[in-house]
Order: sequence, then C-alpha cells, then structure tokens
Amino acid sequence: MLDLLKNIPDSANLPPDLHERFIFFNNLQPLEKYYYLPCIAGFSHVPSGGYMIYLNKSRFDQILLIQEGTLDIRLDNKIHTIKAGETICFPRNQPQIYGTDSNLRFLWFHLSLNWLQLPADASAIIKPSTFFSEIIHLAELLYLEERRNPAKATYTVNMLIEYLKEEQEVSPRLNLHQQQMDELFAQIGANLRRHWTLQEMAKRTSMSESNFFITCKKFYNAAPLSILTRMRMDRAVSLLLRGGSNLEEIAELVGFASAFSFSRAFKNYYKCSPRDFKKRHETGFATNDSFSDNS
Repeated sequence: MLDLLKNIPDSANLPPDLHERFIFFNNLQPLEKYYYLPCIAGFSHVPSGGYMIYLNKSRFDQILLIQEGTLDIRLDNKIHTIKAGETICFPRNQPQIYGTDSNLRFLWFHLSLNWLQLPADASAIIKPSTFFSEIIHLAELLYLEERRNPAKATYTVNMLIEYLKEEQEVSPRLNLHQQQMDELFAQIGANLRRHWTLQEMAKRTSMSESNFFITCKKFYNAAPLSILTRMRMDRAVSLLLRGGSNLEEIAELVGFASAFSFSRAFKNYYKCSPRDFKKRHETGFATNDSFSDNS
C-alpha cells in the first residue's frame, strides 16, 4: 500500500466487501436551520484491505476517526500511518490521498461550509482524538434515530456537532473555557443554597447548554449537575460532622427544599442516612472516603 500511494492515480478503489452505513442529515427536518450541520456522515468497514481514495480537490472539509486498523495517508510527498483512536481533518480544496491494505473501520464526516476554518493552503491535521468514544457513540445513536424517528435525533445531533467542534478547538479558547468553568464553580460553592439549573450555569459561562456540558466533561470528567451534587454533599458532610446544625438547617444551606429531600439525596449518594453517616464516622467505622461517589 505504501508503494501504491506514492504513485496513486486520480481514482478510487472500493473493494467488494466494503460495508458502509450512511447518516443523512438532510432527512432531519427540524435541523435544517442549523448552520453547522454536516452534509453526510457514515461508518465504513473494509475487512480485507484494498481500499484507496484519491481526490485531487475535495469539495468538503472532512473528518475521519479511525476505529480499528491503520490508514496510510500521503501528505507533502510523505506517507503517514494513522492508528485507531486518531483523527484526521482534511480541509476542502486540498488533495485527499489515503488507503489501507488491511482490516479497517472508521467514521467519517463530510462537513458543509468552512467547518475547520483553516487557511486555503493548509494541509491535513493528524492528532489523537480527544472525544473519540463520545463521537462514536453519538454517531451510532444518530444512525438509529435518523431512520426510526428523526424528530428524536435533534438533541443527539446538537451534542455530536458540539463534540466535533470541540475536537478542533485550539488551546487559547480551551484556556478561556477553563477559566470560565473555574469561576462558575467558585460562585456555586459560595452560594450552594441557590437553585442552580443547567441553563443558568451555561448562561453564566456564555455557552450553549450542550457546549457547556461537553466542556465540563472535558475539564472535570463529570457532568455539571453531578459536580453540583458532589459539592452539596461535601458541604453537607462538613456541616454534619462539625455539629451545631440540624437537618433542616443543613438542607437549606446546601440547596434542598426540605430535610426529607436532603436526607433522600444524601442516602442515594452515600448509601446511608445522614444520622447513620455521622454515627459511623464518630465511632471510627467509616469516613467520607468509605462511601462511593455516584457522580
């Protein structure tokens, strides 16, 4: 395959055992107004190799995520081998030359408009995928929803688009997002009694809800409301062990409407009631670390 790529003709070789599953975004009527919709995507599987693509000038930006096997790509007269878990971003109007001589599975997106926002003379970008499992999972889910019930696909598409956009983010903006998130959770920690919602948290960081959710998962490896629950439970344990406050007062301080709703949430989180938690801690049979974190 490496020798073949060095002298590849202006053509494509699609082996007979090539299997493809397509995702057609134009079928999703509620999403037609969205500016960043991909025009088409799909899963491709080449069991025995012999797959080869040559496009002298592509009409689309394109993203490939390698699921299994390797893909050989020719860039600037050099051959690069892309492994599972890596992603390739091809800007439009540039040659796309790649192939494989072995088993290969990959997910691909043809992107409408100028998704990658790269210079006209930019070459392809190869890097480890940041959101590999998330993008694969959402694409699989969308493949099913797009056929069975397109109306249900709206949220899945929004999440998928946000992940694809974040996959291409550069560090300055990521640093800005990190600062925004840190400031937000500092505000939340200072006022846990407030009724915080996902919508309000996203608004305070000037992000969409889906982008806020993804950014939170990226930096903290947890969903926003899971982090909020963890902060409330940590504060509740501190107040509980310090003493001087009854359950009604603790519930109000950490953002619960009643002692009953607080006790129920506490038991769901720590697998025991607040009173049992305090009793076990005082007798030395358990500490805060002894209980599982369900966030």
